[in-house]
Amino acid sequence: MHRIIDIFRFIIISLEAMWVGIIFVIYLYFNEYLQILGAQLIGNSNLWKTLYLLPIGFLMSSLKSTSGIRSPLDKNENKILYESNVYKKITDRVIYSLFQNIVCCIGMFAVWMFPAKLSEGAHGALFLIFVGISGISALTLILTEQKLKELLTLHT
Repeated sequence: MHRIIDIFRFIIISLEAMWVGIIFVIYLYFNEYLQILGAQLIGNSNLWKTLYLLPIGFLMSSLKSTSGIRSPLDKNENKILYESNVYKKITDRVIYSLFQNIVCCIGMFAVWMFPAKLSEGAHGALFLIFVGISGISALTLILTEQKLKELLTLHT
C-alpha cells in the first residue's frame, strides 16, 4: 500500500505536473501566444515539422539512461544499490518516466497527424506539453544516472 501511495505522490507532485499546470494557465489566460505557436507548427515550414520529433529523441535518451540507472557500475558495486530499500522507488520512477515518454511520443504523433482537428491554441499547448514532459523526464533520468554513479563511487 505504501508503494502505491508513493507512486501517486511522484505522479502528482512532479515537475511534469507543474509544467502541465503552467501550460494550462497560459492556455486559459494567454491563448494568443499559443495560437501563434500553433499557426507556425501547422504551417508548411520543414523546420517546424522536425520539432515534432523531439519527444522521440527524448525517449531514446531516456532509454539509454535507464540502463545506467538500473545497473550503473559493475556487479559488485551494483549490489549496494540492489540491496537498498530505495531501489524499488528508483525502479518505479524509471518505469513511469519511460511510460510518460512513450505517451508523449504517441500524443505528438496524433497532434502531427491530425492538425485540422485542433484549434491553433490547442495545437500549440499540446506541442509544448508533450515536448516539455518528455524533456523534463529525460533530463531527470540523465541527472539521476549521473548522481547514482557518483554516490555509488563514493560509497564503495
